[in-house]
Amino acid sequence: MIKSLLLLLAILGTAWSGAWAQTTPVSTTYEAVPRPFVLPSPPDSPFYPADAARATTIRRHTRSTGYNWVTASNQWTPAPVSTSLTYTSQGQLLQVVSVDSATRVPVSRITYTYNSANLATTSLTENWVNSAWRNTMLLTWTYDSQGRMLNQIIQDWTNGAWVNSNLFQYLYDSQRQTGFYTQNWTNGAWATISGSQMTTVYDSQNRPTEDTQSNWNNSTKTYVLAFRYQYTYSDNTSLYSSYVQQNWVSNAWVNTSRFTAFRYDVQNRTTYYEMQVWSNNAWTPNIRTTTTYTANSNDYVAVTQNVVGTGWADYTRLTRTYDAAGGQLSNYTETWTNGAWQPTSGQRYLYAYNSNNDPSRRLQQRVDAVNHVFLNVYKLYYYDFQSFVLATRPSSLAAQTSLYPNPAARTATLQLSGLLQSGAVKVIVLNSLGQPVLQQAARAQAGALSLTVDLSSLPAGLYSVHVQTTEGSVVKRLVKE
Repeated sequence: MIKSLLLLLAILGTAWSGAWAQTTPVSTTYEAVPRPFVLPSPPDSPFYPADAARATTIRRHTRSTGYNWVTASNQWTPAPVSTSLTYTSQGQLLQVVSVDSATRVPVSRITYTYNSANLATTSLTENWVNSAWRNTMLLTWTYDSQGRMLNQIIQDWTNGAWVNSNLFQYLYDSQRQTGFYTQNWTNGAWATISGSQMTTVYDSQNRPTEDTQSNWNNSTKTYVLAFRYQYTYSDNTSLYSSYVQQNWVSNAWVNTSRFTAFRYDVQNRTTYYEMQVWSNNAWTPNIRTTTTYTANSNDYVAVTQNVVGTGWADYTRLTRTYDAAGGQLSNYTETWTNGAWQPTSGQRYLYAYNSNNDPSRRLQQRVDAVNHVFLNVYKLYYYDFQSFVLATRPSSLAAQTSLYPNPAARTATLQLSGLLQSGAVKVIVLNSLGQPVLQQAARAQAGALSLTVDLSSLPAGLYSVHVQTTEGSVVKRLVKE
């Protein structure tokens, strides 16, 4: 089963542009902070190479060739796998067929189906065996009315029939994901093997004041208390000023760490915080992180310093960059060693473009933690691009976008579903004079977005909320009470 899934991921690298490394739904409000209770997120449905202008027309490659880097011989594999791709009229991936580039003998093919909201519902993988296609693996996705993934079922083809293998279930409340669990098919029934659940306490302003996490215990077959996070706020906004993490030890909550001294930019993104540890019944300074964002993008560099003697010294540096469609270009960590930054973990993607600004090559590199350099891993060449006109996309986006409550007092919830891919979403609130008074960045995941917009700092009046996605823009009117 695992080998089949790895094969699927390798093949889909030709079309997903690394989406499986980007599946966590990230709101850049807290993106650079170690998030309390980070749940494993649903995987994206088929993902495509970055495309900066997707309002009415998109471009897709229909053929690609992939090469693996062989470290022993210090060269690329001479016999790559060639892949042909076909799409729906809306540019969604319909089928991926891979063949041996030397012999042209088929290797595998993957076929997708979609629902009316343009969300992938099935993925059928077949392998070429004895001159015929043979079923291998079937993935099935289901969603709620908001386009959030509820579960993913993996089945294997065994003795002429589909046999259940794995089930991944995702739980939500009205605002966010609250849990997940993984099950294996054992003795004719689903058996839970891992999972986490969270319960949240909200204040009168609908802000979380406490999260309690329970993890699945495979021995007792129950969820047991694990962590608790307690948040404080210094004003009427939804941006916390500090939070405390506690662990459940010997039937009691024990302090472990406190994140405090938060600072935010005009887009409500974290620019600074300090972390303290609980030692000898007191909070002791441990690290501090300063995050710098690139103008007009979600790119950032976060420098963490630790306590050395009576002062602070550079410790690690995290760099994350994205393309125009929100696809991750780099995500790596460096350590301050002997007066210089040395990469210690992570990866990056290097693109080349043709005269039409289509991505013609994608090179994946990973960090060699021993020699502190980037090493080649895999490269893809894209060919034969096809254009798809999405003239009805903006209107369909409007139908798939909701903003409530309206009128709103302190916060409003923006929900958007049916996106063709994950990517960056920018929300701009304009006053009655057309002046921007609030901006917020987020990332759609699994074709959907649910975002809380904090209106507490705005006076009562009429506002327009502009939602900018890589597939078009939507404008919603909002009354602030």
